Amino acid sequence: MSFVALAISLLIQNAPPQENDLLSNNTQGTFFALSVQNIENMKDWYIQELGFELVSQGGNEQRKGAILKGHHVTIELAEFESAVSLNSLAPSLESHEVHGYFKIGFSVKDLDALFKEVQSRKLTHFFGIVNASDGTRTFAIKDPEGNIIQFFGP
Repeated sequence: MSFVALAISLLIQNAPPQENDLLSNNTQGTFFALSVQNIENMKDWYIQELGFELVSQGGNEQRKGAILKGHHVTIELAEFESAVSLNSLAPSLESHEVHGYFKIGFSVKDLDALFKEVQSRKLTHFFGIVNASDGTRTFAIKDPEGNIIQFFGP
């Protein structure tokens, strides 16, 4: 199953420091890992479509791995021989319909320009630009394995 967690970093970055806050003034970036079905396909997509760079790659009989970096984020892609996809277990469910992490998010400077670029590349949309009642603007796409990637901006 591929479940992702970067949206929490947005909360950490935008939330005011709390007394006894473990992470305030101590974070230097964000890391998350994705269990993927096809590491080569996913690695190429994150490099070509989102501009990440390959830092390292390796593996053994049970696991293939790749580390990507960019945008103050480190992504570990892992293809486990024994892993199964959510689709094979429950074909009618999507990642956001199962408890656990289900999307990653990025704050961007120009949401409209990014949305136009996403449209020109014909990437899979999850939802178009939404204006939330709190003033937040957002849209989301899906990577080739169905993970949700959400963008926030003015």
